[in-house]
Amino acid sequence: MLSCVITMKETTQNVQRFEFMLFLLVWLFLCVFRLIVFDINKNNYFWDEVVYLALGKNILLGIYGMGIGEAFRPPLLPFFISIFQNTVIVHFILVLIGIGASVIIYLFAKKLYKNKIAGFVAANLLLSSGLILYWNLKILTDILALFFVLISIYLFYLWIEKDKNSLLYSSMLFSALGVLTRYTLIILPVSFLIYILLKERFRILNKKYAIGFFIFLLTVSPIFILGIINYNHPFGMLFENLHVLKTAQTSNWYYVINIYEVTGITIFLFLIGLLKIKKRFLDVKRTEYILYLFLILFFLGISVIREKQTRFLIPALPIFFIIASKGYLKLSKLMKRYRFFLHLVLVTIMVSITFNNYFMIKEKSYATETLLHASKFLRGLDGKRVLCNSEPYCEFFGAMEVNNFTYTQEEFVKQIEEFKPDFLFVDNYHRYVEFEDFIIEKYPWIYYNTSKYGTIRIYAVNQR
Repeated sequence: MLSCVITMKETTQNVQRFEFMLFLLVWLFLCVFRLIVFDINKNNYFWDEVVYLALGKNILLGIYGMGIGEAFRPPLLPFFISIFQNTVIVHFILVLIGIGASVIIYLFAKKLYKNKIAGFVAANLLLSSGLILYWNLKILTDILALFFVLISIYLFYLWIEKDKNSLLYSSMLFSALGVLTRYTLIILPVSFLIYILLKERFRILNKKYAIGFFIFLLTVSPIFILGIINYNHPFGMLFENLHVLKTAQTSNWYYVINIYEVTGITIFLFLIGLLKIKKRFLDVKRTEYILYLFLILFFLGISVIREKQTRFLIPALPIFFIIASKGYLKLSKLMKRYRFFLHLVLVTIMVSITFNNYFMIKEKSYATETLLHASKFLRGLDGKRVLCNSEPYCEFFGAMEVNNFTYTQEEFVKQIEEFKPDFLFVDNYHRYVEFEDFIIEKYPWIYYNTSKYGTIRIYAVNQR
């Protein structure tokens, strides 16, 4: 009888060891894969990327902004870029931050559910997410925002458990860095505040909370300082950002409609993870409460903002994956006899999704190469002013003084007289110039290039 018990115990240990090694190998594969492809977009930069690169360069000149404006952008990424001034290094560090986020989510889920498999499932879901992979390979705020959300909530969770003030202060520091990365992450400290108010029954007038609030305000102070410098108001950057966002209008149900596109089958694991929480959902003493609170507030917050993109969900996805890992544990327990098969199915899906997304990213990795080439062509020309409908490219890569095209031909003729451009840079990447036929008749073109992503012509204004 004793020998049977020992044998069963050894078998269980062997199965657990195999599970651990399986998910560890998948995690290592996903990490190495990211490191191999980190610079796949080295010749492909979107509008916002070029803006951040230009802001980073101009910081070294003592300026936060561009000739075309853009001074309302959150300052952390541009300051980060200004330190290195090398896009390859910036790409590599952002990928390392993405891998670092997978380590934190592993530690978080493992501690929360007291299970290493939960940690690996959450980490591998994060690394195999097509949306996260795609934007992790761009020089944008998405992966930084994800990292700061994850580490600040993890530290806040540890503070809930251990009640160490240093953990609370660290959490407030990283949440402030999150706001410096993306303004919508103000939802993060708001979530913490609501949790503390409920936990303390609104009795929060004590030293530790005052220090935490001070750390947060001190860390986000660059927003107020730059607001005064560029807009003569401490909240100038925030007001200007809101003004820009007014131009976009999308249904408030956008994220509900597109949630499956973002999460895939993980949504079902997430829903399983939510089962049986009704009785204790409003119990603020639950350690998971802060996860639910942040998800609800974040989802509501970004749903009321007019401009909506699926990538705006990225900062909340780690929390989503943590709850999904709980759902996977429940499912594997329910399917105990087929647990090995379930692991193989999940691993196969993760690896296949990663490869599929890689080929999609590779196909699009030359999307703006023609635009970059044309912009750099401007550098060798004898002139300094250009009318352009892809302004940041002409300013950053072309080193030109830039103005945007007007919307009508009559306004354009007047604009030529007032701005006196040397060149006209016309492309259909961002905004189509309705009166290009008039430009073709009046001005000779000196550059032409086309690809499946767009066509570009550069016209000389002073040549006949």
